[in-house]
Formats: sequence, structure tokens, C-alpha cells
Amino acid sequence: MINHLITSIKYANLSSQQISKVGVITVATIITSFTVYRFWISKTKDDCPMVPYTNPVLGSTMEYCKNPQTFVENWTEKLGPVYRVHLFGRLHTVVSGPYVHEVYNNRNFSFLAGVMKRFNVRLLAGINIDKAAELNIIAATGRYMTQKLKNFAPRVAKNLTLSLNEVLKDLAFQESVEVPDMYPLVQLMIARGSASVIVGEKLCQNMDLIDIFQNITKDLISLHPRISLIWLAPFPRLRQLQTWAIGKFSRVSNGYRRKLREILVPEIDMRLKNMQNPDWQQPEDVLQKLIDLGVSPGQEFYETIISEVIAIIFASMSTTTQEATAILYHLLQDSGYLNEILQEQRELIEQHTANLSAENEEVFTTELLRKMIKLESFCRESLRFGNQFYDNGHTNIGDTSIILSNGTMIEPDGDVLINIYYNHRSESWSGTSTGYGRAEFKPFRFVGTGKRSTSVGDDDYLPFGQGRHACPGRWFAMQQIKAAISILIRDYEIRSSGDIVFPKTIGSYVPFGSVILTKRCN
Repeated sequence: MINHLITSIKYANLSSQQISKVGVITVATIITSFTVYRFWISKTKDDCPMVPYTNPVLGSTMEYCKNPQTFVENWTEKLGPVYRVHLFGRLHTVVSGPYVHEVYNNRNFSFLAGVMKRFNVRLLAGINIDKAAELNIIAATGRYMTQKLKNFAPRVAKNLTLSLNEVLKDLAFQESVEVPDMYPLVQLMIARGSASVIVGEKLCQNMDLIDIFQNITKDLISLHPRISLIWLAPFPRLRQLQTWAIGKFSRVSNGYRRKLREILVPEIDMRLKNMQNPDWQQPEDVLQKLIDLGVSPGQEFYETIISEVIAIIFASMSTTTQEATAILYHLLQDSGYLNEILQEQRELIEQHTANLSAENEEVFTTELLRKMIKLESFCRESLRFGNQFYDNGHTNIGDTSIILSNGTMIEPDGDVLINIYYNHRSESWSGTSTGYGRAEFKPFRFVGTGKRSTSVGDDDYLPFGQGRHACPGRWFAMQQIKAAISILIRDYEIRSSGDIVFPKTIGSYVPFGSVILTKRCN
């Protein structure tokens, strides 16, 4: 186990002296971790059934990772909607069916705490923010971005188009091009579209900054060896130490912060100076909102703003790109799907735009995107069919146990996993919105129902969570995803040139496959 830790730290480009220091701390931490190892306090005080296991360290982890769908289906059928399973080093209470809303709507269950237990992104990225900064991020990415959706739509469409055409500029000299994987193209589009709103229209033209939006999440996560997710999971303090060491000493992590500092600090200084002028018109973007909200006394201003920006990138870029790519590949499964969405788009553009050749930034307004009910249904169904099994982990951060309506007790610091696969796909319970054929992909099942891709009130549709813990930036994310897909199919003919692979394993969320794009002659 120590070898796994030392190897991972070496990969993070630490010096031999730094490795030695971490090694000393590691030994002490291992001793401490063993004395408080959670397995020895895993006896439950209720009658909640449990998946049997024999390995006290790994529990059922290997069996679950080998075939998560079979594991989930098998044990949910045997044990019912609420049961316990030993995964990734500790016991979790799995919650399914109508019981999920009891988790999502309880203020003492924390999604953030659940995520940080397994993978502390803040330590890895050197994000040092307090509670006030967390609230600032929510205010800037939730309320502010949602209020400004109509204002942001044209600039997002403009930058989505610019990035798309930049990548495919060679099509001006050839009939078509084959793209082996659509994820990098979609990622660049989402990066520039997001940057135009997060840091503004001027800075989003800085390709060094766009590179950060594209790659910081992937590059920092790659420093964290996947094997440690299993072998170090039973030892939270050791995991924290490993993540802290990588984030503290890694050239990659420090390099990204340095680049962001070089780009953002001059911009922040300029804005702070201009704010003294009562006639200055403030830019509409998240960066300005964060500046206006300020930081807590005693917090370093620039570093806090940089940490807030990194946190927003981590929270938005990867998931939005994954979801947009997955929807696009679902669309490419059947040419009939694409033709139906394209026909809807053309009819609406004809109704709303006098000039059918108008630029994308003039066409894809918030109003028009909302009227694309077939695309809306397609997005919702694609997200419902995402590659999720046990997910959306929550931790009880309260001082007392939480008791579910069936009597299951989750003690303080206890962990819950939502049975996403069961709620989205199982026919054995009565969901609230999907109807019959839940295990089938029916892209237009929600047309005419009023059920939107951003909805968070249905127990059988949970991509954005639910209740108190719903994603605050989902409206902007979905508007950008629908705009990106609409621009792609308006400007280019796209078709798959081979098999499309939809992953069914843990940690592999994004479909892939070769695609041929041909520039449309409008």
C-alpha cells in the first residue's frame, strides 16, 4: 500500500526531499488510520439488510466494479430499495425508489461532503475557500447565471461556433473529415462557450485560458492513480495526505494556478480600478460577480477569486462536456433521430427569423431553444440513460442520526449512495414521470408532457439531483448543451462511420466512435 502511495507521489513530479517528508508522515498516518479503521465500527443499529462480503478491506468493491449493472440489479432485487453495501473501503446505505427524495431534501445530508470523502478535488487543485466563498460560487453560478440566460445565449452561440469552425477549418479544402472521437471537439466548444460567461468575452479569446478550461480537470485527476481509489479508500486520512501532497507539490497543479494568476490578476486589477469610475459599465460575467461579492476578512483576495474560478471549472466543464457528448452520440445512433430534430429546428428558425441564413448568435436565443420540445425530450432521455449505477453520494454532516421512513438509520458521518440505475431503468417500481418501458431508450417520450431536461422533482430522473441538493447551474448547462448540438447539426452533416460504444463500467461515462462531418451548403 505504501508503494502505491509513493509511486503516485512520484508521478506528481515531487522532489526526493519532498517524497521523504511525505513518507515519514505517511507511516504515522497509516498507524493512526488502522486504529480508527471504519470497518471495526461498521455494526449497524437497525435491521437494514446488507450485501454479504468476506474481504474486510475491499468489501464488494471488486465484484461491483467488474459488472456494476448485474451487481445493482441482483442485490436490489434480493434486498429491496434500501440496503447496505461495503464499497471503496466503507459501508454505504444504498437508497432507491421513492426513498431518494428523503436524502435529497434533508439539510443534514451533504453531497459535497460525500464527494470530498472519496475524491477531495479541493486538496488536489489547491482550492482554499471558506463557507462565504462557497456561497459566492452558488450565487454566481446559480442565481446570477440563471437570471442572465437570455443575455448570455448570443455570446455562447457565437463562441461555440467560433471554436467549432476553428477545429474544422480544413473542411474548406476537402469535402468531409472523419473525427475519431467527438469528445475533444465538444470539449473545446463547451470550454470557449463557458469561458465567455465565466471570465468574459475578452478573456475567452485567450487560448491559454481556454486550454486551462479544457484540461485542468483531466490533468489534475490523472495525477491521482485510480488504484488508490480502492486500496487507500479504507484509510481516509491517508487518502487526504496523498491528495494534499499531490496538490501541494505537483508542478502540474501549481503550474495551472500560476497561469491563472498571470491571466486573471491583471484583469481583476483593471476592473477594480474601473469600479472607482461611476460611469464605467461593468461587464456581465461570473468573474465580475465574484469581484462584487468580495471575500471574507483575512482571506487573500486574488487567491480566493482564483480558487473560486477553479472550483467553478471543476464543477461545470467535465460534466457538461460529458453530457453533451453522450446526447450527441445518442442522436447519431439513428439517422431518423437526427432528421427529426433538424426538421424541428428548421421550422422554428423559419417562424422566428426573417433571415434563414442569419448567424447562429442571432438564431439560437433562449426563447427558440426552449421551444425545441423534441430536442428537449431527447436531452432528458439521453441523460436518463447515462452510465450511472450507485452515484450521487451524500454524507450525514449532522450531529445526530437520520432515520428514513422505513426505519433505516444513517449515523453522523454515515454515507449514502443513490441507486441511479434502478430509479432510471427498473420496471419494478412506479416512477413519477417516465411511464412504461423505462428500460428502453425512447427519445421522444417526454414530448408534450412538460417534463424538461432541467427538472429535479421526479424520483425517476436524477441527473441534476433533487430538492435542496439540485445542481444550481443546470439551466445554463442545458442551454449551452442544446445550443452546441443545434449549431453542430445546423452547420454540418454528421453521421457515424462505425460502431458507437456506450460504456457500461465504473468511471467510464462518455460514449465514443468515429464520426464523419461534412459542411452544409446553406
